Order: sequence, then C-alpha cells, then structure tokens
Amino acid sequence: MLRYRIAQPALRVSRWWRRVMPAAAGFRTLIFHDVGPLDRGAFEDLIGFLMDRKAVISPDQAAAWLAGQMPPDIDRQAGPQPCLISFDDGFIGNYDLAANVLAAHAIEAIFFVCPGLVDLRPEAQMEAVRANVLTGSSEQRLDDQRCRLMSWQQINDLSSAGHTIGAHGMTHLSLAKLSDDALRNEITTSGDIIEDHISIPVEWYAYAFGGIGNISSSAFQIIKKRFPYCRAGIRGLNTMQTSPHAIFGDHLELSAPAAYQHLTIDGFLDPLYVFKRRRLRSMLNGKDRAARSNSVA
Repeated sequence: MLRYRIAQPALRVSRWWRRVMPAAAGFRTLIFHDVGPLDRGAFEDLIGFLMDRKAVISPDQAAAWLAGQMPPDIDRQAGPQPCLISFDDGFIGNYDLAANVLAAHAIEAIFFVCPGLVDLRPEAQMEAVRANVLTGSSEQRLDDQRCRLMSWQQINDLSSAGHTIGAHGMTHLSLAKLSDDALRNEITTSGDIIEDHISIPVEWYAYAFGGIGNISSSAFQIIKKRFPYCRAGIRGLNTMQTSPHAIFGDHLELSAPAAYQHLTIDGFLDPLYVFKRRRLRSMLNGKDRAARSNSVA
C-alpha cells in the first residue's frame, strides 16, 4: 500500500515538525479489538516502544488529565504523546494478552464489554458476535475459538488485576437510530449489569463501532446521565479541553508496518478527522439535533 510505503519518510517529517512546533499537551486512546496470534508480536513490540518512552498512562491518569491535572511523571520530550490502552468487545484472546503482556509492564487498560453477549450460551454467542460485532468487517473470517468472549469470571479477574471495565452497549448495537427505550437499555442497563457482576462502579462507556454515524444527540444525553466518561472511535488528541463525554480514540492497525503505527500515534492522520470531531462535539451539545429540527420545520 502507498500509505505504508511513505510511512517512514512521513514519520521523519513528523518528528522534525514536532521539534519545530511541539504538539499540545494531551494523550491518545489506542483502540484494539481481537489481538490474535498473528498480531501478538506486533502488539508486544508496540507496547515495548511505548514503555521505553514512558508513553503509557492508566485510565485514572487519563481521567485526571481530562479534569485538568496532567500526570506529573509524563516526560513529553521522551517521544510520542502518552497513550491509554483500550480493548473493545471483550474477546477472550485479550484476557491472555492482559495476563502475559500488560501485566509484564504493569499496564492498566480499559476493557469495554457487552453484558448481553457475555450472558449468551457459546453457540448463540458466536452467532451474535458475527452478526452484531463483526458485521461488515474483514474479521468475519475469525474462527469460532477467536469469536468467543470473556466470561464474567475472567472479566472479574481483569478488574481485580487493576484494569478498568467499561460498558460497550448491551449487545453492540449502533446507537444512531434506536428509540429512547432501546437507547436506555443499550446504554444504561449495560452499565448497571456490569456493576452487578464486578461490584465496582462502571464509569466508562464506548459506543459500538465508534463512528460519527453510530451516535446521536439523544444517545449522548442518556450517556451523560449514566457515565462520567465516553470514548468514541474518532481520531484525535485528548487535551484538558476535551469533553470527558467525547473522548477521541485511534484504532491502531497492528498488521501495518511499525513506522505507520508510530505515525498514527504521532497524530499524522488527525487532520483528516477535523470535521468529524467538530460534528461529534455538536451532537454532544445537542446542536446537531436542534439543527435537524430547524431544517424540518
């Protein structure tokens, strides 16, 4: 791919530009889904790269940063901006990843799970994962074993190990066109059920699919009432001015060359998402809904 071929020279330009024009103080939220055997080495290399540069922060540090308190031990001159590690969907392979990679570096991450899918019997669960989670994705090729989700015991293990458990909707539905009752079930009920299982307040939500077309002003109003934090899948740097209900997230391609991964972390792709970030903030503030109502009237 052309973008992979130009990644190395583009990375050199990006690093030079950072020395000339230092980036704003902020952090990135890296989004991973199922990290399979073929991507395990790339994930370990990425974590090693970030740890060598003291560029990993915990969910608590990220929350403090959004509240205006930058972690004191962050060295912005050491390399890339700090990254919060997050995993969507609750795939069982990520349980092993937490035990054997994250634990080795004492990294605390966020795992977003769908309680309505966790509760299904194995065959129904795999069918639901293919239908609701992997729909339209190249990951449809995942075998049955990799389609499995973590059990409540494993989710509790992660929580006990210091990781944060967040809600990802009851059954991983796009929120954009759901009615109010369906939104409350998908959003509010998902957090309540997880709390019942882990006996710890669930404060983080990540809406399914993460795109600008998967959220609405109505959904945001319900999210804001139930959760202090909400992560989207729109690329961007999170600063002290970022709303805790519209936290940006960067999906990282582990199959991509390391230079392209580092370029993503450097924010090279951010300009492509300016209008989506603006639209996300408009929906969060209810302006998007008001604009549509006025256009209809």
